[in-house]
Amino acid sequence: MAPRDPPPRLIRVSIAISAAVLLLFAPPPGLAQAQQPVGAPIKLTPRQPDAAPPEQPPPVAPATVESPPAAPGILVEGLADIDGEAVGLLGPSQGGLGATMWAGTPRSLVENLLPRLPASSPFRSAQDLTRRLLLTAATPPAGPARNVSLLALRAQQLEAMGDIAAASALVDASPDRQSSADLARLGFERRLLAGDVAGACAVAGFVAETSVYWQQSQIFCQSISGDSDFASLGLDLLREQAVDDPPFFALVANLAGDDGFALGSGPATPLNFALLMATQTPVPAWFVETAGPAVLAAVATAPTVDLALRLQAGERAEQAGALSTAQLAQLYSSVNVSAEQVAATPLAAGFLAAREYTVPAARAEALRIAWQQARAQGYYPAMARLSVDLLAELAPTTSLAWLAADAIRVLLLTGGGDRALAWYRLARSEAAFDADAAQAEIAVWPLLRLAFGDDEQPMLAWDSSRIDAWLAVVGQQDPAAANGRAALLLALLAAQDQPLRPSRWGELVATAEGPRATLPEAALWFALSAAAAAGRRGETVLLSMIALAAVEAPQRQALILALVVTSLRQVGLAADARALAVEAAVMAGL
Repeated sequence: MAPRDPPPRLIRVSIAISAAVLLLFAPPPGLAQAQQPVGAPIKLTPRQPDAAPPEQPPPVAPATVESPPAAPGILVEGLADIDGEAVGLLGPSQGGLGATMWAGTPRSLVENLLPRLPASSPFRSAQDLTRRLLLTAATPPAGPARNVSLLALRAQQLEAMGDIAAASALVDASPDRQSSADLARLGFERRLLAGDVAGACAVAGFVAETSVYWQQSQIFCQSISGDSDFASLGLDLLREQAVDDPPFFALVANLAGDDGFALGSGPATPLNFALLMATQTPVPAWFVETAGPAVLAAVATAPTVDLALRLQAGERAEQAGALSTAQLAQLYSSVNVSAEQVAATPLAAGFLAAREYTVPAARAEALRIAWQQARAQGYYPAMARLSVDLLAELAPTTSLAWLAADAIRVLLLTGGGDRALAWYRLARSEAAFDADAAQAEIAVWPLLRLAFGDDEQPMLAWDSSRIDAWLAVVGQQDPAAANGRAALLLALLAAQDQPLRPSRWGELVATAEGPRATLPEAALWFALSAAAAAGRRGETVLLSMIALAAVEAPQRQALILALVVTSLRQVGLAADARALAVEAAVMAGL
């Protein structure tokens, strides 16, 4: 915006400061009539609708409506009948974990463990299951509350994961949405990151909270609306409180006409991002390096941000689940990426190189190179997600049998089980004539067994000799990693009740070399085992996701993964357990 002359210095006397405290939290002019949105909570009854849940938050209704119209796939009842902590966006038919998922779990445990949920996970299946846990409509756990809102904890965890839209929709669905500054903060930040400054300031105008966060929010809104005098008083108050946020002070000063400000470094908050956009200040590199998933997604989709930073932010946001893979691919496709920028972004380089080839053999070779480089450099899952659509354009033909093993791994990692079976049939049919196909058929049989188990796939019927063949191949290919990979595979198979012979464990111990597997914390082990055995679904998922936070190298955390897979199966989440087992196996290089 155009710079303006700075306001005259105001005399800071005690009366003026007292008045400023009152005026600081008044809504900006023209925004006092804004309404808080109302969502549509799920009714906690056994019956659920057949319609799919909406991808966007429920429609906004005026705050005076007592029973808002239902969004597709969501049942509502009068707001007076709704427990504010019980609302959710998912019922059982929509992927929710069930209205009774907290039965038997003390509230104190949930209050303590929800903040320990990891904000990100290398496992896409874990990200999905965490979101479903947080969005499930369920009766709150029994027990006394310690002045903590479970709804706020759930929404805060969703925000930390970068799913600020879901967090806001969850809050909008609750009758308690106007009673908590923590809940209002989610709506405020969602609007900031979407570029809706007026809507964000309308939310801030209704908050009577005097914390530093809301002081900064009011100063931002006053500066945007031209109330520089009040904003200046607010800044003085913040300085007296020794608030440490150099970018905020510098950017607000710029809004008031100070062109000689030094940005400095500080927290990469949604508010500071909105200030960078409002002042047209270039986003610095440190901002992207320290930002959370939601802010990263906003940076990636902001057209005025430096392209190299957008690509960096987009890749990190996609890996955290805050930006869809399709959005990242679109970012690569819609901008003019220079050779230098591609070289600095290996993920983009591999994807764009493979996309350029239309001849099947050339496309296949480019994909294999991209996958190999991605695995070596630690971003294989992201490359698999990005390239799966390119792989879909290749038919599993005889001339491409050499690609079968790589194609199957990518498809299993990205949920393409049926297409993975087509490539496996190709490998089986060519095994007698093609050495690569024969090795692929041996290498991927255990992975497919993890993915499909006994699901009426005759070609995957249990055969102990298949495990012997796989162990032999792994031992020849990479002797140093063979024991760790074998331990992981056998542990995951055992967790799915596959009929391994008992002597296999002794054989594995006899050949063990190198670092020992990491053990889970004893308390976590017994707590998770007890919750699963008792069928406490919500508690089991909560503890499982916390346990998975310790997994960095799957081949060294076989015990943790096996425990989680076993526990999820015990509480009726077999499909989720299977997805996690396959993902862990492929990521470990099996």
